Amino acid sequence: MTRTSGASQPLRELLPEVVRQAGARHQALQQVQAAWAHAVGRGMAAHTKPVSLRRGVVYVQTDEPGASFTLNLEKPRLVRALQQAVPDAKIEDVVLRAGDVPAE
Repeated sequence: MTRTSGASQPLRELLPEVVRQAGARHQALQQVQAAWAHAVGRGMAAHTKPVSLRRGVVYVQTDEPGASFTLNLEKPRLVRALQQAVPDAKIEDVVLRAGDVPAE
């Protein structure tokens, strides 16, 4: 079998890039979490927490239905605030999920 250009690479060559990308995503999520209270206010931040950032979507855990409802109404403003606070994350959307809010 002959290899053509674009063929798969050995894992040892891919692993450093995968680790770099994972680190960048983790850092971007930490930046979103740091900016969160300012974006939503302290009262709302007590009931919500960004828990994941994937492909420009911030996933937020909420512990009360009222928080989800309020943030859905505020979503365009919230997305803009997060885009300004963390421009490298290229945030396009916020998805709200009900459940327990993880402790700090």
